[in-house]
Amino acid sequence: MCFCLNLVVLQLANQLEINESQRNKDNDDNNNNNNNNNIGVEIQQQNLPPTTDDNLLPITKLTKIMERALPQDAQISDDAKESMQLCVSEFARIIMSEANKRCKIERRMIVNSEDLIRAVKMLKFEHYAKPLFNFYQNYRSGSSSGQR
Repeated sequence: MCFCLNLVVLQLANQLEINESQRNKDNDDNNNNNNNNNIGVEIQQQNLPPTTDDNLLPITKLTKIMERALPQDAQISDDAKESMQLCVSEFARIIMSEANKRCKIERRMIVNSEDLIRAVKMLKFEHYAKPLFNFYQNYRSGSSSGQR
């Protein structure tokens, strides 16, 4: 369970970084064009597009996490890596989609960590919610003291 949780957290963090960089790029474009037509725009309904390489967890990070969970002499086939990469990416997309829906209902533009934890609970993955919340608390306490 810890292995899957690490993969999900890593993928969600990766997705949040992608969303943040896209939002910054959009803000820069809006500022450069002096176009304020996007003020008050809600989160648009997102239909999940097919998974592309841009949306997948990097295979090297995935391999490192998998190797930590397995015995030292175990080998991981390329097919296993790719399958795990697709599964984890799809799982993270489903959670992110649910969190986006909640933000849209509440008329918020930013998905935060609590939204993701709530989405995990709403999707009936309660057994992941508590470890994910504990990880989040540890992350927050480490980042507030300058550690990561």
